[in-house]
Amino acid sequence: MQRGLHIPKLTLVGGKSSGGEQDDLIYSGQSFTLRAMRRSSGRMLAMEWYVELELRYQARVQAAAMNLDRSLASGRPAGRLDFVKNSTPRLSEFRITKAGGSPPHLRMLGLMKRGIFWAAIGIKKKSDELRRTDIEAAQRVTMEWLDAGGGMK
Repeated sequence: MQRGLHIPKLTLVGGKSSGGEQDDLIYSGQSFTLRAMRRSSGRMLAMEWYVELELRYQARVQAAAMNLDRSLASGRPAGRLDFVKNSTPRLSEFRITKAGGSPPHLRMLGLMKRGIFWAAIGIKKKSDELRRTDIEAAQRVTMEWLDAGGGMK
């Protein structure tokens, strides 16, 4: 039996759509889907962050999304999603690294809409606390995305 890191094979992660533009899907499960917000320029900051992560950290994102998916399906949320205090619009934080875990702390900030977490940005940091500059960056991306019709395909 082979031991080591197992990364689930996902066909659409960071792939190209039939139109040639990058797909926004990061994870898709039964009760939880993780997608990247697309800016008016076409850039997806959360997807760029995810793709640039080392494979072991990409695997952590997938594992955290899978754990959250399973817990939502069972009706017992795992505590990986929290609202960001004093944010407009009301942002959510997807905690990939659990609170109190060892660094790096991986987070995504965005909006949860009908079982889909629309990620504005991803963060890899040494501290467990969110910085105001990270929240403001996520707010700018989210407002731009909402103004463009956010998530309405």
